[in-house]
Amino acid sequence: MWNLNKKKQVFLDIIIILCWMGIVFTFSSQIGKTSTNLSGSIASKLVDIVHKNEELSSKERTKLINSYNHVIRKLAHYTIYLLGGVAIISFVNSLLDHKWKAILATLLTGFIYASSDEIHQYFVSGRDARFTDVLIDTAGILTGIIIYLIVLAIGNRKRNKSKKNKEIEECI
Repeated sequence: MWNLNKKKQVFLDIIIILCWMGIVFTFSSQIGKTSTNLSGSIASKLVDIVHKNEELSSKERTKLINSYNHVIRKLAHYTIYLLGGVAIISFVNSLLDHKWKAILATLLTGFIYASSDEIHQYFVSGRDARFTDVLIDTAGILTGIIIYLIVLAIGNRKRNKSKKNKEIEECI
């Protein structure tokens, strides 16, 4: 039977996942020009910071901005799905008894959502669907799972150490 705290955690996980999905959907709904301008403005500022002491021609600066823009867009995919991986594994882990089942369910869920997101982008003006983005998104999901499991293991280790210390103190 679930206790009240577990129910609250599951409810909070669902809210976080729905918000995450909404954010992903919102970014994916941006037309190509808007999306490119957003990441392009970040790339432009980054080029200005990284290359501030260099004399760049307009052509060189544009080439650098385009190069940075590509990396920023891929990192955005990876990072937002990393956050989704943490949220999904937290939810799934509270429902399933076995860690491997939770990991596989989270990976599958993340892969399916990433695939549906790319299909959605295919129908947005100026956007396209790329399987490489699905793979990047899934790598982000996997990284989120790993981070979650590491944090969980550290928390469990500290909890067990604290429990052992209390038991020792009670014996003394």
